[in-house]
Amino acid sequence: SPDDIIERLNKKFILGGHKAYAIARAVKEVEVILISSLAQDKVCKLFFIPMKNISQALNYVKDKYGEDFQAYILPSGNTVLPFFSIPE
Repeated sequence: SPDDIIERLNKKFILGGHKAYAIARAVKEVEVILISSLAQDKVCKLFFIPMKNISQALNYVKDKYGEDFQAYILPSGNTVLPFFSIPE
């Protein structure tokens, strides 16, 4: 689970583990949709929601949150790490 990853890395940091830590922290707070050719089961193991294309992803968000949803789209998201505060 995301909590397991965070706890493990807090106890013993492993070089390269920073990405797992950042992902775990993010998916605890928000849904992360991954548009990728990776197998869906692998995407789910990363705690992401797999989608095949941007249209499918936008339709998913619109259906779940309504027409006036807010979302962040990060092309090449594996190379950026956004930081923002999440409203309570």
